[in-house]
Amino acid sequence: MNLKKVIIGFLLFCSATALFSQTMYVTATNGLRQRLTPSTDGKVVGTFLYCEPIQVREKSKNTVTIDGITGYWYKVDCDIIFEGKYVRYSYVFGGYVSDKLPADAPVTKFEGYWEGDSNNEGVSYIFSVKNIDSAFLFYKDILKLKHVMKSSRSAYFLAGKVWLALDQQEKYIASENYSHICFNIPKRQYKYFITKIKEKMITEWQKNQTEGDSIYILDDSGNKLEIHFSTLKERIKYGKKHFGNDVEWYI
Repeated sequence: MNLKKVIIGFLLFCSATALFSQTMYVTATNGLRQRLTPSTDGKVVGTFLYCEPIQVREKSKNTVTIDGITGYWYKVDCDIIFEGKYVRYSYVFGGYVSDKLPADAPVTKFEGYWEGDSNNEGVSYIFSVKNIDSAFLFYKDILKLKHVMKSSRSAYFLAGKVWLALDQQEKYIASENYSHICFNIPKRQYKYFITKIKEKMITEWQKNQTEGDSIYILDDSGNKLEIHFSTLKERIKYGKKHFGNDVEWYI
């Protein structure tokens, strides 16, 4: 990496920026890299997904041309932990963003990965966590759950109709049994989500051994999660064919 080039690019951005606050959408189908500095030599800290909304805070006054595309460098909200440090903002190349949601967007309105409305009925989960601050970032920025509330000891999220509450416990001990929470994700979003997970090097606690694609991960407190895109209807269909004769079905 040309360190001098990175430093010069960053200083030029800082001295030649225009205030600019707007929600825009990623148009790069393979995702858009987030960098620590406004340069192609800047260290990559993450990737925004196709159609994902980003909050632009500033844009450079001058354009640059990358891969034959001309655009601004944008300073955007980031809010992640990278190499043990909190990163508030990152930089993206504006040639791959638009103020309009792409016409072939996987969902009509991108609200994270999770489908359903927020009329929570019937099911809610409470997770104990070691540290509410790091847990909040994990469920908000990595799992993309809708955040509802955060206090010094707890936080509320929604995943479709499911209400997830986090509670900080000083003497927290992670469960060693198979009990875990499984989030169902639209198939059209699954590969993008897996890209995010692998990028963050999240710990996997087991390999998939069931019908459909799943990834089994731990949150930063050791709680067991599964991300899956099959449905109950599909699992029943699979089960009636493969589970054997000692199963009694009621549906």
